[in-house]
Amino acid sequence: MEELFDQKCSKKETMHHIFESYYSYVNYTAYTLVHDIHTAEDITQETFIKAFHHLETIHDNKKLGPWLKTIATRTAIDFLRKNHYKMKVLTDAVEIENIQVHSKYGHSQIEELVENKDDTLLLEEKINSLKREYREILLLKYRYDLKNIEIADTLGISAAAAKTRLYRARHQLRLKLNKCSTMPFSY
Repeated sequence: MEELFDQKCSKKETMHHIFESYYSYVNYTAYTLVHDIHTAEDITQETFIKAFHHLETIHDNKKLGPWLKTIATRTAIDFLRKNHYKMKVLTDAVEIENIQVHSKYGHSQIEELVENKDDTLLLEEKINSLKREYREILLLKYRYDLKNIEIADTLGISAAAAKTRLYRARHQLRLKLNKCSTMPFSY
């Protein structure tokens, strides 16, 4: 790969070679986050478009792989954030159907569903008030159900750093939730 930038190749040839060399790597990175083949392909394509617009910023060819992985990770996270609200609307529709079904059985179950929804909203509010790195790691761990090693790979940090960051994120969230008298939490 080092010779690729040293040779007098056209930009098109260089981009084609990079695409061929790193496609599977970038696609796998995207897939581990979104768990959908078609979405991962879209994210992979978007990653290469972003990378090719800024290709001249890479001066060390050994950093090309990690650089592409970072772009793919951030693109996938952005995609998940944007589509979270669409999924939330679908979840709300399912909850409404559940309320209609449970209404046959009595008011206590409806009240319980409403209380759970309030708890969820409070939890989301407290998570959103955390630092970006804590929000990100909680999102990867609990919403996308990634293992610590997958989180470490996704964020480009060591497994020990991911474990520590997750511990700190939980601790900060616990502190914020314990300040709310309505919702005592313990992990």
